[in-house]
Amino acid sequence: MAVKLNKKMLLLLFVVILLIGISVVIAAFNRQEKDELVEIEYRVVFENVDEGFREKIKEGEIVYNSRTMAAVGRVVSVESGENYFVYEYDGESQIIKREYPNRYNIDVVIGATANFSNGEGYSVEGARIAVGKELEFRFSDFVGRGFCRDLWTEAQNG
Repeated sequence: MAVKLNKKMLLLLFVVILLIGISVVIAAFNRQEKDELVEIEYRVVFENVDEGFREKIKEGEIVYNSRTMAAVGRVVSVESGENYFVYEYDGESQIIKREYPNRYNIDVVIGATANFSNGEGYSVEGARIAVGKELEFRFSDFVGRGFCRDLWTEAQNG
């Protein structure tokens, strides 16, 4: 049982299908991930660093990804702060703070040109940079793992 459509109905159906097609093309175009280069700074905290290494990281030196040896930025600032500590359960009823002498937390701010991609975030030379991510770095006199604590762009800083 075939239904005959008059010319007005066919034209209306054609316009509706055309509008749906245009909407799909526009939505697909807008969803394409557009990469852009952005100046960022990110703070990495190295915990439980021996006192002998406190002064080994210098401002201005180039930082390398210790796995790929790609340059991932330049040291902007170094703060050798508080003693390294952990909270421990004393076995009875209290949680106590235990400090370790001659062990320190070091905050290093690194500046870099990063690639920003929607849905992926920031990356420098293929290494993703994100708050909470563990990163492995090599400096001229120090190699260590740290966690990214902060990340900001030049626009947010200025």
